[in-house]
Amino acid sequence: MIDITPHILVWLACCKEVWGNWYKKLDNGEDEFGEVEQALFSSLVLSSINMVNRPDLDKCYKLLFAVYKADVEDYRSICKKQKSGNIYCESKVIKFDKDTVLPIKAIDSIGAMQEGKPYVELKINEHEYILESIDNLSIKINI
Repeated sequence: MIDITPHILVWLACCKEVWGNWYKKLDNGEDEFGEVEQALFSSLVLSSINMVNRPDLDKCYKLLFAVYKADVEDYRSICKKQKSGNIYCESKVIKFDKDTVLPIKAIDSIGAMQEGKPYVELKINEHEYILESIDNLSIKINI
C-alpha cells in the first residue's frame, strides 16, 4: 500500500478553497461540486502516484484504507443508512489501537456533517461506519 496522506491533504485544501469561493452559495452547489471534487482528486492525488487508469472517485474509495496514527478511545458518530435512505447516527465511545486499518467508505471534503471540517467515513462492519477526523489518520491506497 502507498501512503497518499500528503496528497489527500492538498486535495482537501483545494476542495475547501474551491467549495467556499464558488459552490457553497449555489442552490445546487453540492451536486455541481461533485465533478470538480472528482477532477481535483484525479489530478492531485492519482497523478501524484502515476496512476495511469484513473477510476472515478467512488470506485477509488474501494482502494483506500485509513490507518490510525495513535490509539483512540473517545466519542465518535456511528452511522447507518436506513432502508428509507435516511442516515441515522448516534454517538458512542469507540476504541481503536494505533495502526488499526479500516476500509474507507468515503471522504467528505466539505465536511457536510462536521461543521465544515473534512472527515473520513470508515467502515466498521457491513452496515455501519464512523465519522473520523482526517487528522487522526494516514490514508493509503492499495494498487
